[in-house]
Amino acid sequence: MGRIFCSMMFLVVFIVSVQTNVPEVGDVVRLFGSRYTQRQVELAAAEEDKTVKSGWVYYKMGSLEKAKNVMEGVLKNDHNASALYCLGMISLDENEFESAAERLEAVLELSPQHLPSLLNLGKAYYFSGRYHLAEQCFDNVLQLEPGNREAVFWIDNCSGAGI
Repeated sequence: MGRIFCSMMFLVVFIVSVQTNVPEVGDVVRLFGSRYTQRQVELAAAEEDKTVKSGWVYYKMGSLEKAKNVMEGVLKNDHNASALYCLGMISLDENEFESAAERLEAVLELSPQHLPSLLNLGKAYYFSGRYHLAEQCFDNVLQLEPGNREAVFWIDNCSGAGI
């Protein structure tokens, strides 16, 4: 009975790990120490889309350096908007506002109406003291999505900053 339970638990954990895109192949391998497990996870994570998803998982977990490494690796092979956006968010989180602005501008070249990029580009401009450019970004957000509360909030901040 105990072997069956352990086998079933292994299977459940493995399936959940693959379905939720465990960021590190090594995490599962260390847990179970199986070459079979390592090969299955490697196969499941082979697609670039899954690589980008794993980078986002790292970002959401607060592992910014790992997320940055994954996304920079993706960009070596492809001009991926999601990877660029994630790198822009990482730069914003690390108070690297010029780098954030460059990456978010690159996303907007690929997808000019991407609201999250417009909002966060406005924040990068705001925190780097370029209030006029920030206000333009927030105005563009309001043109695409009238009444966007976050854009209204930041426009008010820009007004208070001396625009």
